[in-house]
Amino acid sequence: MVANFPETAISTERLLLRALEEQDAPGLAAMLDDELVQTWTGHPRPYRPADAHELITRRAPERRARGRGIVFAVTEHLTQRLVGLLELDRTDWHLRATEVRFVTAPWARGEGYAPEAVLGTAQWLFEDRDFQRLELRTAAGNTAAQQVAQKTGAISEGVLRNAGIVRGGEWGPGPEEHTDLIVWSLLPRTSTRPNPPTPTTATTRCATETRPPRGSHACTPVVHAPARASAPHHPGQAVASAPGARPRRTPPGVEHGMRESGRRWLTGSRSSGGTAPH
Repeated sequence: MVANFPETAISTERLLLRALEEQDAPGLAAMLDDELVQTWTGHPRPYRPADAHELITRRAPERRARGRGIVFAVTEHLTQRLVGLLELDRTDWHLRATEVRFVTAPWARGEGYAPEAVLGTAQWLFEDRDFQRLELRTAAGNTAAQQVAQKTGAISEGVLRNAGIVRGGEWGPGPEEHTDLIVWSLLPRTSTRPNPPTPTTATTRCATETRPPRGSHACTPVVHAPARASAPHHPGQAVASAPGARPRRTPPGVEHGMRESGRRWLTGSRSSGGTAPH
């Protein structure tokens, strides 16, 4: 039987990460047709409502069913408004590792939603799914995505030379060109494991899944992760910045990022150039 992620939802202080629904199609099309998103990601160009419908009805369910990853719509608790898209992909079930990518909608940038969503997903992966690594990849010129990685406490591991393709750069969409990718990672702390959520911080949602979570019943937890301070840029696909810019390394302790987030784990981002503007 193919290992895969359960159908579930992840809740943070301000956000709900859930499965895509048909009603998300108009907002999804508007978000992924944005110039910055088009610059730093490999989504269809232009991005039409038909592309959103295909992602919702075929591509996202297929990715989960085949064990490659899972796609979440990111919405605000207060307004139920769609504010982003978070994807897990290239999942290695033997290593218990996966890659995260994030796009923030143009109308929701500057709120710190990307780091909050990524950290909430990391908590779910490390505590409930027993994952050992969450990876992000950001294009060399995509400083917004690099800032998101730093805000989550991710550690920069090195550069993959000419390993990604972007469409343009600082001034918006343009011809496709190769770019270096910076690799970041988040790992669970091995010294201590966080206590499991209590009834006051987590609720339970029944889920249909091919492979139930370890030690769980037919229902999977909806994780309530602590919120992070708002970030001035957009996660997932980062806002364009000076070409060739390189991120500064996170200070030695992964504890630095964890102190800010109030967590005992780390996180990471995207493959073809990083995440979108946050």
